[in-house]
Amino acid sequence: MTVRVPLSHRGRRALTNAFIAFHLAVLFVWCLPASFALRRPLAERVSRYVVGLGLWQGWDMFSPNPRTTNIRVGAIVSFADGTSELYDFPQMDRLGFFERYRRERYRKWVNDNLRLDKNPQLWRPAAAWVAGLHADRPAPVTLVRLIRRWWDIPAPEAEGFLGRIKPLERREQEYEFYEWRPPRLRGAPR
Repeated sequence: MTVRVPLSHRGRRALTNAFIAFHLAVLFVWCLPASFALRRPLAERVSRYVVGLGLWQGWDMFSPNPRTTNIRVGAIVSFADGTSELYDFPQMDRLGFFERYRRERYRKWVNDNLRLDKNPQLWRPAAAWVAGLHADRPAPVTLVRLIRRWWDIPAPEAEGFLGRIKPLERREQEYEFYEWRPPRLRGAPR
């Protein structure tokens, strides 16, 4: 005895399977090793879709040369009353489990894109956004300075690699890379 499945159900199932197969193929292409000859032309065809939906993956964290520095981006926000405040963009070690899931891509965008000298077009909007976060303060924002901070990650000891790490010798370096002053509003006192 065979069970007849309505056409609409079969059609939905076929569309669902096609949707899954399409995404598996796109992600497969995106995650091909950089050394694979066809990776670049294939990835260029799907890049707008992958990046637009936030499906991109970056495996350079693991291989062949993982990062040897921790990177942080922040801002020093100065107010009209002479005070200032340090704003840190989201850091995973300071967030709860669900908050980490929600903000990881944002953190990655800041640390991997905003901080780079090749992306100055991102600095003004980022500084203005940070100023907007402080708009409820009684004293208005007068200056936002974006800063990079970084320090070396100590290499694991050669002997007893499992679990034995050299004591953390954190020599933090800081570099201010952009200053932004909010535009004066018409009629605002000088």
